Amino acid sequence: MVFAADTLAARWREAVSHVNAGRFAAAEQGLAALALSYAGNAEYFLVRGLAARGLGDPSKAAEYFREAARLAPDKADAWFNLGETLAGLGRDGEAIAALRQGVARFARPSMGWLLLAQVLERSGERDEALAELARLAEASQGEPEALKAVSIHANRWGDVTLAQRALARLQALKPGDPDAQALRHKITADQVPPWHFPMMHDAARNAAYDRAIRRAVRPGLRVLEIGTGAGLLALMAARAGAQVTTCEMVPAIAETATEIMRRNGMAERVRVIARASTELEIGADLERPAELLISEILSSDLVTENVAAAVADAQARLLQPGAPMIPRAVAAVGRLIGGEEIVRLMSVGTVEGFDLSPFNRFAPGAIAARFSDQSFDSLSGDLEMLRFDLALGSPPPREAMLDFTVTRAGTAAGVLQWVRLQLDEETVFENRPGERFTASAWKLMFYPLPAPRPVSVGESVRLRLSHSIGGLVLTAAV
Repeated sequence: MVFAADTLAARWREAVSHVNAGRFAAAEQGLAALALSYAGNAEYFLVRGLAARGLGDPSKAAEYFREAARLAPDKADAWFNLGETLAGLGRDGEAIAALRQGVARFARPSMGWLLLAQVLERSGERDEALAELARLAEASQGEPEALKAVSIHANRWGDVTLAQRALARLQALKPGDPDAQALRHKITADQVPPWHFPMMHDAARNAAYDRAIRRAVRPGLRVLEIGTGAGLLALMAARAGAQVTTCEMVPAIAETATEIMRRNGMAERVRVIARASTELEIGADLERPAELLISEILSSDLVTENVAAAVADAQARLLQPGAPMIPRAVAAVGRLIGGEEIVRLMSVGTVEGFDLSPFNRFAPGAIAARFSDQSFDSLSGDLEMLRFDLALGSPPPREAMLDFTVTRAGTAAGVLQWVRLQLDEETVFENRPGERFTASAWKLMFYPLPAPRPVSVGESVRLRLSHSIGGLVLTAAV
């Protein structure tokens, strides 16, 4: 059908308005009637692609967007829409190629550029995705929303430096912006978990470490510390007369620890290195092998911070033969517990006359417990479940059978576990609870049984323990 020029223009404007208003069926009907008149018009195919996508036909939309890009290769929005549509179809390789064409023609902040980084990351090309984010950040000096997106995604994909750089530019552009403040808290929390603060205030733990350090250190002793955090243990060793090299994986924490050393007059006695201990080298980072190792890289379940491997590596490469270490051994200790409150917290039975017990299949295998207002019943004595003799470099077997002997009848809900540190020959620290959940620097870990069960005095409850860097797992013995 051929229209007069003014009619053609009016119908075109009407079709575009339908697309803009989301009336895609009406838009498609009008656009189909204009097909012959606009056969060589890139904008026509772009608008028709938008209508097709709105109607739920992404394959047809991709054809239209591709034709728009062919007719007008410099039309960035044709390439971006093609890339977005192909990404939605799961054709990531084609989507990346199209989005790169769009970025090359519109090298300014855009959702298309961000989408390119997202599709690259989804395709397993995280390094290239981060490189695109870095280029987007450089192009986004005056674009708060683009900087915000870069910061969010860089932090999510593990490039904290890029996330902080984009955030700093965002804060300079929009001081006091609530989104920027929330981002700063998120990035900080991801880098510096909040458990650092109760750890520094754990008086019993601090006093135990200080006693062991004072006994071990003599003036001029060369000390290596792994995982300095705020630097408290390094400061203790320096105060006792040691020359300390300490390392910290998180650059922001390492920088702050260096400032703390200066503030406390220990900058000449403590050197902070912003790397993992496994990256340190004798001759480059340490002049000579250390004479004492201090570490406190213990998780609440003992294993998820991989303490044994880190200490073994240091012992093999960075310490004098036979050098002592603090702690010399660590253990996970547990007891069988139950009681009405703990059973109610960790499982469900009949509620309001309805049997909800099948929901117990979703109960987690382990819970970090800090319910300081909840009591429980101790149904067995304490049992050392797992022990790392760090000084001997002998990790325990991956699996062990645990037998908890019941000392009090009741309903067993699971096993409560805490940590025990043998700091030296004389000093032991553990966050052993009484009959309530009590807070310490380390959380108590609770491992529920598959279902609460009644137990009698003298009965043995056998469980299988396995462990990996992913944590401890307790299961019923077969």
